[in-house]
Amino acid sequence: MKLNELETPCLVLDREKLIRNIAALHARLKRLGVNLRPHGKTAKNIDVVRLALAGQAGGITVSTLREAEYYFEHGIADIIYAVGVAPTKIERIAALIKRGARLSVILDSMAQARGLADGARKHHLVIPALIELDCDGHRSGVAPEDPLLVDIGRFLHTNRHTALEGVLTHAGASYNCRSIEAIRSLAAAERNTAVQCAETLRRNDLPCPTVSVGSTPTARFARDLSGITEVRAGVFIFYDLVMAGLEVCGIDDIALSVLASVIGHQEKKGWIITDAGWTALSRDRGTAAQAIDQGYGRVCDITGRPMNDWIVTGASQEHGIISGRSGGRAHGPQLKVGDLVRILPNHACATGAMHERYQVVDGVRDVVAVWPRVNGWQDWETMNGADRTLLQQVAERWIFEGWQMGRAAIVDELHAPDFVDHDPAGRPPDRNGFKQGMVELYSAFPDFRAEIADLAVDPDAQKVTVRWHGTGTHRGAFLGHPPTGRRIRFKGIEILHIRQGLITARWGEWDGLDILAQLNAPSP
Repeated sequence: MKLNELETPCLVLDREKLIRNIAALHARLKRLGVNLRPHGKTAKNIDVVRLALAGQAGGITVSTLREAEYYFEHGIADIIYAVGVAPTKIERIAALIKRGARLSVILDSMAQARGLADGARKHHLVIPALIELDCDGHRSGVAPEDPLLVDIGRFLHTNRHTALEGVLTHAGASYNCRSIEAIRSLAAAERNTAVQCAETLRRNDLPCPTVSVGSTPTARFARDLSGITEVRAGVFIFYDLVMAGLEVCGIDDIALSVLASVIGHQEKKGWIITDAGWTALSRDRGTAAQAIDQGYGRVCDITGRPMNDWIVTGASQEHGIISGRSGGRAHGPQLKVGDLVRILPNHACATGAMHERYQVVDGVRDVVAVWPRVNGWQDWETMNGADRTLLQQVAERWIFEGWQMGRAAIVDELHAPDFVDHDPAGRPPDRNGFKQGMVELYSAFPDFRAEIADLAVDPDAQKVTVRWHGTGTHRGAFLGHPPTGRRIRFKGIEILHIRQGLITARWGEWDGLDILAQLNAPSP
């Protein structure tokens, strides 16, 4: 599929830039001798997080329990829930731990510590916690000199239902720095705060195995991370215009963009109107306080190259206004109604949150995958109607990557370990048997491509029914019949049971008699 075949607005992810960004931070932290614990909140997608985890110790950070549940279902057990713990969250935290997750929480008050202990006691659990530290006055956290640090630490360590896991801090003020040197100075303060507090706890005979720091700017420019056990960062995978304004990255490093269509013009004002408003771009105006204000986003052509000095200067719910940076006429190439542009985001996390999936490109225009996002806060088990979108995303990705691109690896990525194929056609009814069937089909029909004719979602039953049709050229042996070179039409129905983002069961019927008739083969 090509970019110009997609419905707009949609979220586009450049896989080559993504991999390059991840590799650069991996190499940097390796030189500094510290592990990366990537933050899953930016991507909200297992495919991206698996790339970020390559070569690391294996743990991640999340900002919602829905993310924690999603990543745990996809095989990641070591998770820090890095938002101050609230009493209403303890039921879900306990449920994850009972299922085998090594989930830690963060807190910065005795009230939170006592509430955590009470909740853990009701579930007969020990819940580990890190003490959140304030290294820059940005948000939450205990100040390094505050005796509350030791008080919380001692309570967590001595209570039967909590464990002191360590300390954690986040230099969020780095987003407001005006120079690289200012970021380096804040990175040093971030490190010093965490190490100082860890030493304070140890001097008081309290354990502190984890000393965690992190933000993308400080991860990029820190010079010394001695005494730190891990760095948490998230935006580095995609980068964005705020990071470019901080000189943390270049414009060409930004891997995320929104594809938009030109839908009109205001000739007298020199405006170009698109179908990407703030519901596609977000209302984040993080660059407004920087030296270069990028409006609601920097405008690029369909290949991702910036177009002159064009930005999105105005946005309503479903409309974006492109003009020159000063708000005047957009000079340069004339864009017609129907032409496509890509808009770089101010804040990758905020823009990503407006979309349900990534259209992944590998190169300039070819869409090679569709990766779903796990947005929102709701419990997987109580989503009901809200689960409809996720069920549909999984089924569409299964068809697109499995039966249009022929990626047998999709079975490992989307089929649960205990997957059961109820119509295995003589093969083993597990993941390996299903993958074997895919390999056999594409060996016989290398250009096989399926399209969805109808798709019905039943969120209550957690099932998706797909009626599909496809074509392929008979180039290899199929069902014992030698290749004919004929172009064959296929059709069938698939029923998928999907639980927490993974396919657990499949029922399917293909019109085999019609296929044999087209091959001029005798019916069995």
